[in-house]
Amino acid sequence: MNVGQFALTPIVADASNAQHYGLYEPPDLSRVDYKLHSVAAHEVARPDLIAYQWYRDVRLWWVICDFNDIFDPLADMYAGQVLKVPDADQVSTALAVQGE
Repeated sequence: MNVGQFALTPIVADASNAQHYGLYEPPDLSRVDYKLHSVAAHEVARPDLIAYQWYRDVRLWWVICDFNDIFDPLADMYAGQVLKVPDADQVSTALAVQGE
């Protein structure tokens, strides 16, 4: 399954038939369990490292950012910050449901 940030974003055509990404619809993670993760100095601005630690998949970095309202990891992450990391099984389920 493709789990990249835009994998489930629809492709739409405009009036001239040029294709563009449609509106991003994030998976509903509002009711998932989560664990807390304290950002280490080497993880600042590197949500991919945190995603690999918890999900064994760097492509899921955007799930952690989205869940924690981090829009710019370079500016919004700092050492000692406590992040909520959504449960891996529930993230997989949410992505599979969204992809149906």
